[in-house]
Amino acid sequence: MPNFQSMGSNSIKVENAVTHISAISGYNYRIGKLRSNTIFNFSSQYIKTTVDTIKIANKIMTYTLTEELTFKIPLSISAGLSYSNCELSAMKREIFSYNISATHSAFKRKWQNRVGVKYAEQLYQQYKIGFYWYSKLKVLKNNYLSIRLEKNIFEEYIMTNNSFDEFIAQISLEIRW
Repeated sequence: MPNFQSMGSNSIKVENAVTHISAISGYNYRIGKLRSNTIFNFSSQYIKTTVDTIKIANKIMTYTLTEELTFKIPLSISAGLSYSNCELSAMKREIFSYNISATHSAFKRKWQNRVGVKYAEQLYQQYKIGFYWYSKLKVLKNNYLSIRLEKNIFEEYIMTNNSFDEFIAQISLEIRW
C-alpha cells in the first residue's frame, strides 16, 4: 500500500513519502478437544520526509505471533509476542511486547469476562506493564452493560519525570436497535 504526499510553498519545500506493507497468516486446527488458532503478522512502514534541505527517514518493522486456545467449556486463553525494530531519526530502538489474556462466558454467553496482562519493553530505556479486567453483561434483548478496569505502570529510565502509574475505570451502556 504505497502512499505518497507532496506539499510545497513559495518559501519552503516539504515532501513526505510513506510506504506500508503488511502480511498476515493464520492457521486454525484442533489439539484433542481444544481449538487452536495461530496467527503471524508482519508489518513494515517506511517514512521519508524532506523539509527544505533536511531529510528525515523513519523505518518500523514489526513481527507478531499470537496463539489462542479455545476449550470445550466457554473459556479461551490467548498469548502473544511481538518484536519491533524501529529506526526513528537515526536512533535505533528495539521493542519487545508480551500479552496474555483469558476469556470466560457464563449464562449461555450472556455474561463475558476477560482478564489480561500486557508488558512492553524498550531495552535499557523504558517499560510498560498493564493489567485489565473487562466484563460485559447482556441486560435486555439488545442492551449490554460493560465495565473495564485497567492499571498501567510506565517507567522511563532516562527521563524519569515521564514515568506514570494510572488506574482507569470505564463503564458503558450499549443499546442496539
